[in-house]
Amino acid sequence: MNLANKITFFRIGLIPLFIIFLYPYPTNSWDTSSIIAAAIFLIAAVTDQLDGYIARTYNQVTRLGMLLDPLADKLLICAALIILV
Repeated sequence: MNLANKITFFRIGLIPLFIIFLYPYPTNSWDTSSIIAAAIFLIAAVTDQLDGYIARTYNQVTRLGMLLDPLADKLLICAALIILV
């Protein structure tokens, strides 16, 4: 498994953490948890750019990466939209 795929798996692993911090618990302070959720979303967005750059620059494009990268993007966006609605 190459570095670009590891970064994609890391981004998929950030999704449950993002949901936990964005989900409005009754005892949760929206101020701190929403800032942390925004930071997690920003990290996921940056790693999306990073793994694409690494895969293309170092010729590490794989079929698994071509499948997982768009899937990770869709999962992150869908999780954000579902929680926010």
